[in-house]
Amino acid sequence: MIKRYEVPQLEHIFSENSKYKRWSILEKEILYSLARRFSISDKEIAKLELEWPEIPSYEVVAEEMKTQHDFVAFLRLLERKLGGNPASKYIHYGITSSDIIDSSNSLALREANKLLIKEIESLQDTLYKLANEYRDFIQVGRTHGRHAEPTSFGYRFAITYQELESALESLYISRRYLEVISIKGSTGTYAHIGPEVQEELSSRFGLYTISGSTQALPRNRYSSYIYSLSHIGSIINSLSLTLRTFMREEINEIEILKPKDSVGSSSMPHKLNPVELENITGLTKWLDSLSSLAKDNNFLWEERDISHSSNERMSLMDAPILAFNIVARMHKFLKKIKANSEGISKNLQLTNGLISSQSILLKLIESSSISTREEAHTLLSSLSKEVKDGNFPSLWEAIQSSPIKKLLSNKDWEDCFNLERHLRELPKIYSQIFGKKIQTKSFSKQLFNKYEVENIIYFLAQRLNWYYSQNNISGEEQTPILVISLIEGSSMFAGKIISQLSFPFVFCSLYHSMSSYVKGFKESEGTQTFEEFIYRELNKRKDFQRIRKLIEKHPRILILEGVVESKSTLTNLYDSLSKIEGIQEIKTVSLFKKVLNGSHDSDSFTDYYKKSLFSKDFRGKQEGLIQREMNWNDRELVKQINSKQVTNWVGEIIKVNKDEWIVGSGMDLHGQHRGVEGVWVI
Repeated sequence: MIKRYEVPQLEHIFSENSKYKRWSILEKEILYSLARRFSISDKEIAKLELEWPEIPSYEVVAEEMKTQHDFVAFLRLLERKLGGNPASKYIHYGITSSDIIDSSNSLALREANKLLIKEIESLQDTLYKLANEYRDFIQVGRTHGRHAEPTSFGYRFAITYQELESALESLYISRRYLEVISIKGSTGTYAHIGPEVQEELSSRFGLYTISGSTQALPRNRYSSYIYSLSHIGSIINSLSLTLRTFMREEINEIEILKPKDSVGSSSMPHKLNPVELENITGLTKWLDSLSSLAKDNNFLWEERDISHSSNERMSLMDAPILAFNIVARMHKFLKKIKANSEGISKNLQLTNGLISSQSILLKLIESSSISTREEAHTLLSSLSKEVKDGNFPSLWEAIQSSPIKKLLSNKDWEDCFNLERHLRELPKIYSQIFGKKIQTKSFSKQLFNKYEVENIIYFLAQRLNWYYSQNNISGEEQTPILVISLIEGSSMFAGKIISQLSFPFVFCSLYHSMSSYVKGFKESEGTQTFEEFIYRELNKRKDFQRIRKLIEKHPRILILEGVVESKSTLTNLYDSLSKIEGIQEIKTVSLFKKVLNGSHDSDSFTDYYKKSLFSKDFRGKQEGLIQREMNWNDRELVKQINSKQVTNWVGEIIKVNKDEWIVGSGMDLHGQHRGVEGVWVI
């Protein structure tokens, strides 16, 4: 990106050095995933981790002068610097450069998207503020550039907020197909490296997967993404054009605070030009052109060619940078504008009451003295022409001198000219547009919005589909998995995820509340342990009895839990289920896991720009793999598990302070059924 439009935090992500660090960490993670296959010991990998080198961009440039291939240049440098380690010969085993480059793009664009979305949400906050500040501020509406009926000055900001919300949804959906790990080999068939490597890296990096592709990731995924950015730009540009119109001297409906020492024109000192808005229009045109370019990249020869590569080196980083510029410039501009009440009032009176013609027309149609709509329309058209020709100072005066005055009561005539009537439905409209924002104003912060939650569920569904489908390659009929939803806390999660599962399953639900068990245990008599009490109580329940019966035909169990707040809820359930004869496997997936700040190190690797350490990196990877493979049917194992190992798959870790509560929209009166429309902190 040229200096003028650089965004420092994005430039860092898209820098050459950052790119080579992403390539490097991907090569390293793939090598680690092959450790079992090639019997590479932990000691060798520990040594490799400590020796893993930095690959500076200037060294790659120098090497590329010889190879005429930037990736081969990078790979040779990496191999050369690790030459003394026996395990280094397995670097880049069974994969191709596209695997690394496309997956690296995914990592970079994920970070860029996070920053862009944060900026869009900040813009939405300002739009929300302006929409409410000027909601009751009456302004003349314009259609075809001509005065129409009145509207609200703030309403247009509410509409822009609404359209950005819709565009955000599209962006989040496109991220599912963009931010993917793709490790398949030269023609996409996994010929030399199994799909389990891609799956392992998906869990490790938190990236989505793609089931099938050729050597290169299908380019329609990039074109859909850039189109979604272009769509965001066009929404903002639409508002930009409107605001530019309002700034014209002959309209003069908004004022802007002129920055000190700013200059509008080199030749006309009086001018103050809408530079930011004009920039937005120009940048939107640029972004639109990238959308068209990305679409043309969809057409590659057979398993791949590199006709897309040359322009993608620029377009894939320019597109989010342009979108960020457009959003940020509009945000900056909106912070320094205010409505010009004098200009707005003057324009409301400019047509001398003609903007109330439709209100009068409709009221006349309701009159028993008017037989057809055309009759009423003709009368109003004639009076409007009289006003335009200057025969009457206003439509009100024209009506006073016309026979139609007798057709309506004085109150009806006053209602027709009451401009505030045009805004009376706005509170209801605003409650629909800003409903979620209004509901959550009392919360201290938002952890995940509804689109993020849905994407987390999509990610988890991919992991489950992989695990439960991978052993059924022969196509033989698979025994359905028994999927159990814990009603307290996961019913909405279950409703979202089960529609995305591609393996055969039988679904049922179970009410399992630790608080009710604790209360019952305290009131019970006898020498039984708490675990024995839970097992006894569960066996009294019809839903648990049904589960016992289903296990006879479906011995593999998958438990769905919304939020894991303590391990006791699940471990006690594992203990009770494992007593049932015939169970082969118990696994659990949780949408969220709640931990106290400082008490948990995420297993996900999120910083691609720092040299990783063995203790934090490889060990965390191994623990994550062990956790996913855990079978909770092992009762002795259940008694030994630590706080990290409660579920096999977790969507996201929620870190909170001791006195904070997590809530989700859509909860019932008892706070039991957590929603999936967003997660907040009280």
